Amino acid sequence: MEKNSGRIQKNIYLDNINDPTQQKIIEHFILANYSNFEAMPNELHLENDKIKSSHNNKDRILAEYVEHKWQMLTDSKVMSVDELHKVASVKGKIQGESYKSIITTLSEYHEKRIEYKLLTNREIESASSVAKPN
Repeated sequence: MEKNSGRIQKNIYLDNINDPTQQKIIEHFILANYSNFEAMPNELHLENDKIKSSHNNKDRILAEYVEHKWQMLTDSKVMSVDELHKVASVKGKIQGESYKSIITTLSEYHEKRIEYKLLTNREIESASSVAKPN
């Protein structure tokens, strides 16, 4: 990530930058997974059959093209709002603004995951059905 005159730069790398299918796949992936520019990793790579991120010098595979469709790879399970309430609740203590903010963010995360699943079934598969990434 580079800051030029107060601007943040993010980089996207494709196997073939002139391939409209690859452009559409990465575009749909970004729209489905990031609600704002700052949330995106410093770098996204569409290489072979994988979408990878590079953020703060850590590389990670985010999605993989398997059996004619893109599948998200997750390495951890995020707890539900109910689970958080159960483990973080202190009887008689008022919930502070920080706690409420975490609950709101966690709820939004789970809503985005549902939206992503809907996008995956429709738009990302239609983009990848045009042609397998090169």
